[in-house]
Amino acid sequence: MIHPALSCMYICTLFNPDLSVSSQLRLVQKCLQDVVGPSPRVLLESFTNWAELISYDRVFVMKPESVEEIQRAVYAAHACRRQVRAVGSSHSSSPLFGDRGHIHLNLSNLALENGKRVILQPLNPDRPVAVVKVAPSVTQAELDRELEVMGYAFPFGPLVSDVTVAGSIATSSHVRHIA
Repeated sequence: MIHPALSCMYICTLFNPDLSVSSQLRLVQKCLQDVVGPSPRVLLESFTNWAELISYDRVFVMKPESVEEIQRAVYAAHACRRQVRAVGSSHSSSPLFGDRGHIHLNLSNLALENGKRVILQPLNPDRPVAVVKVAPSVTQAELDRELEVMGYAFPFGPLVSDVTVAGSIATSSHVRHIA
């Protein structure tokens, strides 16, 4: 991990996202990138959720591809006094998302072993149930398709097909209930 330069610590300490202008946001963006290193890239983007009920003009976005990159992103956020929120398909109408000046950790590039997104461990004599590992950004529709190809189904998943499995679990939302 790269320790932030004293100038970055000073910039991050004085940074007020509610009063900042684009040039100040870009300075904090550079400091975050200096601490994170070359990857993941630190982007400065606007954000709007799926229902267009929640909108922020500027948030920092990082798209890590490994656990190590997530660790560096969280370390950089702590060093620069920024909050971190995982963001999936943004299919929530509650204010779960970090606001202006916070870091959205977009896990869409994170995969499992060997770049796979869904791994099925089928039944065997030692395990009477099948186990499925799912990358955080897998949508319910993608999981349903993968399971169908493998001869399985997930009948109690989210009703909305474009939500991520991780987001559904994290927010306890979009669950099909048994009548």
